[in-house]
Amino acid sequence: MAKKGVKRGRWMIAGGLMGFVLISSAVVARRSFGHREGGTITSLRKRQSELISERARLTEIIREASSLSRIRPIAEQRLGMHTPSETQIVLLNRRHANATH
Repeated sequence: MAKKGVKRGRWMIAGGLMGFVLISSAVVARRSFGHREGGTITSLRKRQSELISERARLTEIIREASSLSRIRPIAEQRLGMHTPSETQIVLLNRRHANATH
């Protein structure tokens, strides 16, 4: 009867060791995955900050390119347009949407 107890104890120890190895492997795999994902998140945050600064730079370029001081000479040279004098400006009164004709 002593042999059955010894065999059962060996199986319990082997099972405990196998469980420990499986749990340890899962922890190591999870940490490795987390480390990779952390690197990915860091690179994405860096890319996001680069894109935000690029957007600010492009917005400034658009603002400068669409300013009146930039557009006026182009319109005068290429399109033959000019700034109207006071006598050429006609102000129109705007009708309200619910007013009848």
